[in-house]
Amino acid sequence: MHLSLANPHTDNPMLGSGIVLIDEIDLHLHPKWQRKVVFKLLETFPNVQFVMTSHSPLLISMLDKKLIRIIKNGKICESSYTKGRDTNAILSDNFEVSERPEEYRQKISKFYDLLEQNVESAREVLDELKQDLGESDPEIVRAESYLEIY
Repeated sequence: MHLSLANPHTDNPMLGSGIVLIDEIDLHLHPKWQRKVVFKLLETFPNVQFVMTSHSPLLISMLDKKLIRIIKNGKICESSYTKGRDTNAILSDNFEVSERPEEYRQKISKFYDLLEQNVESAREVLDELKQDLGESDPEIVRAESYLEIY
């Protein structure tokens, strides 16, 4: 409606021009939709410039780094590589969030420390980790392969 009012000279209001600001575009969207929403908007409104905010690594992984700006300590910074990267790398590089909660990082580190000293204690720590992370977690699989060596 607003696009047609702002561009009365055009026959197709979807081709009108303008600037749209959207705060937290990914908010309340299913992850599948987070990956599609930006492209659907650009496709539907080709002459509109969108300025959006997001904290979604899923959405950011779909976009080229030249389209992304990060506000850090009140300054606007360029993003590291984003397009096609996995969400853990984006969380780490762009949001300064580690892949795992600190509690699990410490337990995983403890496992590897114990592996050199006491294999049985290391096995106990690994069993605790398996209860929370599951057998197929990449770090569990890696730890199992190390345990086989000892």
